[in-house]
Amino acid sequence: MTTIIAYADATAFNTDEYIMLYLATCLYKEDGEVDQIEVIEPIPTAALEAICKQIPTS
Repeated sequence: MTTIIAYADATAFNTDEYIMLYLATCLYKEDGEVDQIEVIEPIPTAALEAICKQIPTS
C-alpha cells in the first residue's frame, strides 16, 4: 500500500489520522441515455478491513 502525504506542512493532523478514498465508476441514466461517471468516495472502516483481509464481498 502506498502512502501519499499531500500536505507535508499541515500540522493540524496527527500521523494516525487518515481517510481512504477510492475511484468508483457509476452509471447515470437521464432522458433514456446512460452515462458513465467517476466519483471519488471514502471507504468505510468495515469495508477497509474486508479489503485488507481479502474477504470476498458483494
